[in-house]
Amino acid sequence: MTGKKSQTHRILMRRLLAALLDADVSIRDLEEFAQTFETGTASLELSNLIRQTIVSLNLYGTEELSYSRGPTSEQIALSRIQQRRMSKETLLQLMDEASGFAFKPTNHKASVRDIVGDFFRLASKSDTDRFLKLIERPTPDPFLKGITNRR
Repeated sequence: MTGKKSQTHRILMRRLLAALLDADVSIRDLEEFAQTFETGTASLELSNLIRQTIVSLNLYGTEELSYSRGPTSEQIALSRIQQRRMSKETLLQLMDEASGFAFKPTNHKASVRDIVGDFFRLASKSDTDRFLKLIERPTPDPFLKGITNRR
């Protein structure tokens, strides 16, 4: 194995080991389990179990599973948009600014989630990075802005 396959293999093996160590079993049970991989059919059983799970959960045809446990950029953007209670109009203006007016949503009546999904699917990495920075920009508090304008 080389490259991505070997990296994937190492990641999965480490996660499997972490799950085994996290299980509520004795060291002796772990040693016996390890022994079944050397002398028994445990590897074949595990292989079949993985394939059966993929089929039963209907995972074929879905996107490649992510190794990152963190949220995606799209999820971060959606969360920030919801926190700021950003209007669809403001959202579209920021997308225009980030993409140099290149992004045009397929449906202006679509939900914010769908529009953000379209943007992250169609825009370049640099445009999505710029968009994330724009939505992280602090917005002036209207109350404080009114106070400072009085001076």
